[in-house]
Amino acid sequence: AGLVLSGGYLLQTAGLETASAAAGGFLTAFYIALTPAFEGVAFRRRQPARDVLVLLLAAVGICTMVLDDKLRFSRGEALVALSAFCWAAQIVIVGKVAARVRARRLAAIQIGTVALVAVAVLPLSGESLPRMTPALAAAVAYLGVVTCALCFLIQAWGQRVVAPTRAATLFAGEPVFAALFGVTLLGERIDGADFAGALLVMAAVLLTLRARPRAAAPSS
Repeated sequence: AGLVLSGGYLLQTAGLETASAAAGGFLTAFYIALTPAFEGVAFRRRQPARDVLVLLLAAVGICTMVLDDKLRFSRGEALVALSAFCWAAQIVIVGKVAARVRARRLAAIQIGTVALVAVAVLPLSGESLPRMTPALAAAVAYLGVVTCALCFLIQAWGQRVVAPTRAATLFAGEPVFAALFGVTLLGERIDGADFAGALLVMAAVLLTLRARPRAAAPSS
């Protein structure tokens, strides 16, 4: 879980160097449609045709946002889209083990792994360590404690009883808030292709939300 989480953060961060916050939020939401497929593999469950159609719908939306006018991939947006595979895998892995381990231990191991991987790949970034300022310290504290440690602790605790696919859908509001903050705080603009792709991704998310989990087969 920690390793795929590291992959998600690295891909997303690299992509957001050029991708907008709004596009990044909707592209990241691709993991909501991916999670049912990953859950089917991990738990050896055959997924209904509806999940496959939802996945295809989301994929079309992703391509609409990622491909430019010449049908070439935007590198930044493509990296963010790839990070969705890592987020989906992380949710399924946590769902697989959450009931058997302590939530605090699971969250700590994941965050610790991310920290170790980040330090290991730091030389590859070509950047020097930043000078610590009060503003940077506040940003690190918020991103590290609130959006990482606290969120993953709650996730590890909640997924003891919440199925992976359902857990993924509970994050469905993320792209909406990403777009809202991107437009209002960063002055970003969403063009027609991004808007159309975002609608397709959110349609896939809504279809996933409407899907009802099937009852587990009784054990013999």
